[in-house]
Amino acid sequence: MHGDLVSLVMPVWRPQRDWLTLAVRSALAQRDCRVELVVVDDGNPEPVAELLSDFDEPALRVVRVEHGGPSRARNAGIDVARGALIRFVDADDVYEPDSTARLARLIAGDSVIAYGRTVFCDADLRPVWTMTSRLEGRVAAQAVLGHFRVRIPSLLFPTSVIRAAGPWDPSFPVCGDLEFIVRALEHARVRRDPAVAMWYRKNIGSTSADFASGDDGIRRVIEGYLDRHPELRGTAFERRAIASRHAVAARARATRGMPGPALKRLGQSLVADPREAAREAWAALPALRGHAAGAVRRRRP
Repeated sequence: MHGDLVSLVMPVWRPQRDWLTLAVRSALAQRDCRVELVVVDDGNPEPVAELLSDFDEPALRVVRVEHGGPSRARNAGIDVARGALIRFVDADDVYEPDSTARLARLIAGDSVIAYGRTVFCDADLRPVWTMTSRLEGRVAAQAVLGHFRVRIPSLLFPTSVIRAAGPWDPSFPVCGDLEFIVRALEHARVRRDPAVAMWYRKNIGSTSADFASGDDGIRRVIEGYLDRHPELRGTAFERRAIASRHAVAARARATRGMPGPALKRLGQSLVADPREAAREAWAALPALRGHAAGAVRRRRP
């Protein structure tokens, strides 16, 4: 058993009760390591403590705060976390029972962030496609370019790295996880676990406002990184980052069945850097196949 205490920080806002129960149960069922689960009630109308009243677990703590969004809730969880390691988990996903212990063994007291694979699922937790990465070492720049493909709950952080990176930024309505990950990666290397870390329920619904917020969030992540590394402004890296931003926007629209807008953004990406456009288009293929398969399943009687 891994000796360090791991704090699992779970922000909760207007949860679906059965999904929350399953997520809490899978978090508490982590094997071969010591965990505490800090559930942060983000000012829900119905207190989360009442939803979880059937759990009689000393490892479970519920902290209630004024509603301020997931970033503020995660910051509140960090403030009370007692573990040497922290994993941010969500209230609607399921976690592989051995994943936290595997990730903790990869860290082994080093200033290293460990990560595993994420299985994207439909609402019934049926697998659609798997997000994976093979990157190791110093990868902050690759994350800005969109090459470090990982979901926040599939990462395990030393608490010291989180303190060095600073708090989550609540001003990001979306992409706050990417912004935090990039800052954390500037303080630590990464090590890869090839196994699955979590089963992620993907919300396939989106609006044009979601697209606009996502695009602006990625733009701000790039600008923040360039502000911290001004020597990269005006270089090939900045052009690649812009190309990646447009290519990500193209992929998002393609996977939502919007070929016209997708092609427009892909064209903008090609102008900025053809290599990044081609790379993102290739990376989009698993998601596109998964989206098509999910659409077929939903049409079945």
